[in-house]
Amino acid sequence: MIGPAGALVKRALVLSWTERTLLVRAFGWLVLTDLRLRFSSDRSALLEFGESPVPLRPRGQSGAIARARTYARWIEVAARFLPLRARCLHQSLALRDWLRSESAPARLRIGVRLVHSELRAHAWVEIDGQVVNDSVEATQSFYPLPRIGLPGAFGMVQNRAFQLDSLEVARP
Repeated sequence: MIGPAGALVKRALVLSWTERTLLVRAFGWLVLTDLRLRFSSDRSALLEFGESPVPLRPRGQSGAIARARTYARWIEVAARFLPLRARCLHQSLALRDWLRSESAPARLRIGVRLVHSELRAHAWVEIDGQVVNDSVEATQSFYPLPRIGLPGAFGMVQNRAFQLDSLEVARP
């Protein structure tokens, strides 16, 4: 009888060389993202969820979206086997950074919603307004946080107040 690590190795052996490479890269991006979230002195820069701070060269929208969905699938697979809890934020940050490292115009989106007086949040990645690592249906119930007057992603909003109790945040 083999354990979880043995099962992972056995499954990995049937993958093609390209698939193994993508799986290893997905593991790497998830681990790097976790380390950056834990030890970064400037988390607001890491969690920046607006447009890319550097100009990205367009590679053709359909190609970038297809590549993003492939990477998202491998990040999801890798996340199942990591000892850390790589939920939507970890996975979305890893995907955004992986895509941006290849000059794809990836944008991190973070949305909120109220469920029985409890605030819930979700993160996903978009390219040209198209969700690439989740279903559109899963993200529609969340109100995307706008990027207005923020010194970083989650710094204090200057002279602005959100009415989260009634979710009066305008959808873009």
